Amino acid sequence: MGAILSYMGIFLNTVISLVYTPFMLRMLGQSEFGLFSLVNSTIAYLTVLDFGLGNAMIRYTAKFRADGDKQKEQSMHGMFLVIYSLIGIVSFVLGLLLVLNINTLFSNTLTATELHTAKILMFIAIFNIAISFPLSLFSSIIRAYERFVFVQFIQIIRLMLNPLLVIGVLLLGYKSIGMIVVTTIISLAFNLIYCIYCFKVLKVRMNFRGFDKALIKEIASYSFFIFLSIIVDRIYWSTNQVILGAVCGTKEVAVYSLASTLTIMFVSISSVASSMMLPKLTKHVVNKEYDLINSEFIKVSRIQFIMATYIFLGFVFIGKSFIVLWAGHDYEMAYYISVLIMGGLVTGIAQNVGIGVLQARNLNKFRAVVQIGIAVLNITIAIPLAILYREIGPAIASFIAMFFGNFTVMSIYYQKKAGLDVVSLWKQLIKFIPTFMTISLIYFVFDYFCYTGSGITEIFIKGCAFSVLFIIGTYLFVLNSYEKEQVNHIISFVRRRK
Repeated sequence: MGAILSYMGIFLNTVISLVYTPFMLRMLGQSEFGLFSLVNSTIAYLTVLDFGLGNAMIRYTAKFRADGDKQKEQSMHGMFLVIYSLIGIVSFVLGLLLVLNINTLFSNTLTATELHTAKILMFIAIFNIAISFPLSLFSSIIRAYERFVFVQFIQIIRLMLNPLLVIGVLLLGYKSIGMIVVTTIISLAFNLIYCIYCFKVLKVRMNFRGFDKALIKEIASYSFFIFLSIIVDRIYWSTNQVILGAVCGTKEVAVYSLASTLTIMFVSISSVASSMMLPKLTKHVVNKEYDLINSEFIKVSRIQFIMATYIFLGFVFIGKSFIVLWAGHDYEMAYYISVLIMGGLVTGIAQNVGIGVLQARNLNKFRAVVQIGIAVLNITIAIPLAILYREIGPAIASFIAMFFGNFTVMSIYYQKKAGLDVVSLWKQLIKFIPTFMTISLIYFVFDYFCYTGSGITEIFIKGCAFSVLFIIGTYLFVLNSYEKEQVNHIISFVRRRK
């Protein structure tokens, strides 16, 4: 049920974005949208102060629940609340330093008016982050208790409420400042809902005395390498915008940010199955059920590869027409940026469950070191490429970094050290490629001879045609007996509901 709600939430988010994003782009204009995105990308670096504790919270809560150790669980929750509160204070102080130095960072590319607006946006954003740190503890507890249905239900409500309120403030003329105020209020409200749920429904209790020093050291060791991975994620998803803001301007940031939005949606849809695996994998590790871990790895990886390939190929075929119709000709370059980044992510997404396995087995060190190296490479390449090729330059750098970091090197580590049968997995996945190539060829012929327009009707027909081809081809020639059984089960369930 949690997985179904996750897909519903992602589908709803996609539909809302289709309506909301072009409205926002037109209300703000390209320059102010770029400014808004630039501020968010800069402030996002403060989120690394989580230090990987969110994942640690989920892992160790699941571990203590599996062991039945309620006392350690309560003590750990109290300890985390104290730590997160301190982190919130530190993030606010660091954020103020960013506000004071914003002229130094962007004075060469932003106007005086844009710098003034950026300071206001940044101050509100750092307040939101500072308050969110201690409150984020409660959503981690809920996930550790595997109450995914509640989490997804709340997220769906938030998805619907946020754009409605933002559209309201935009119509009232408050623009980017109004947007960030609304976002802050909604964030605070929903974090408080998680807090109430933990205390009232889950009956979570916290002990603020006698913290276990040995546990603190163990969690610190575990979290440190996840922290490094979080830094890398920030570099992937924020640094390129900051680089473009420093060497180009807000228009280039706007185009790249739109591409990043599309790419994040791609990752969310493709990775929903692996995003809920950590508590389950931790239980398997505690019980030393390593065969089950490998079985789950291959099972989920197959599904994620199919999903990622479907979305990627669909975007390759109709993405350009869609972006021009959706956002306007000014954002056409976002298509090429998205294709590059998505292409670099497909193979990594296929084996994302491996990240959860590393976290569950506390084997994060190597991945974190590799990711840091790749991140440094990304920045090193992105700066000169941004100067030479503007917004497409950092996308090329990210493609290289993501493909080699998330796929090539990590595949070897999963196989050699994590006990995952990556060779067997890719032997299965490679067999999918002829089918996907045939589907693409058939669609290309259909598109070439039947539809040349780029209006909304033509895009819809093209999308439906590709989806039908992909679904039929995948069901007949890609899915194994277990996967077909699951599909048939879902179809039967829907028919019974009717």
